[in-house]
Amino acid sequence: MRILVAGWDSGGGVEAVQTVVRRAAARGHQVRVLGTEGLRDRFTSAGASFRVYRYAPDNDCRSAETDLVKDWEARTPLGQFARVRDRVMFGPAREFCRDVMEELDREPADLVVAPLGRDQPDNAARVVHAGAGLRVSRKASAADLHKALGRVLEEPRFRAAARRMAATLAAERDEGLVVDELERTCSTGTGTTWWRSPARTAST
Repeated sequence: MRILVAGWDSGGGVEAVQTVVRRAAARGHQVRVLGTEGLRDRFTSAGASFRVYRYAPDNDCRSAETDLVKDWEARTPLGQFARVRDRVMFGPAREFCRDVMEELDREPADLVVAPLGRDQPDNAARVVHAGAGLRVSRKASAADLHKALGRVLEEPRFRAAARRMAATLAAERDEGLVVDELERTCSTGTGTTWWRSPARTAST
């Protein structure tokens, strides 16, 4: 299976994608990553070939100088979102799409993977559902936050739930469930077909 990953240096999310790429390559799949220069060594070491975006902006979260978003400079959460919106999600969307489409024209793929971000609210909801955390109001005071953190850190039930959750995640990671799902999607054609390049059409 030929897999194209449209990558982005999103900080902590890179390691998860790197793990999936390594497992897919180990199973004999041809994986290539289209991404920013700072990701090159991380994905070639995982067994993938690598190509740098030609049109999309570069980004390297390992350094404050090369971080594109610089969300710490925003004064409010809304300002942080505006930076992500304008500099990553929508502002350069045309350039990202152009890079992906030209790469598919150059070399067709059986599957295109585009990891998404901004999933923190969903992850937080899962933590609460698993009993490993507490939900607090967005209008919570400093005292409210202090009380909630104290409970999570001191009450044994939260620690026990966090350990159960960690064990479940580790088991899923070790079983390579993500790669299984990618293989199933490609073999059954259940994925979303959003682009078919002329090169891909001619080869099928």
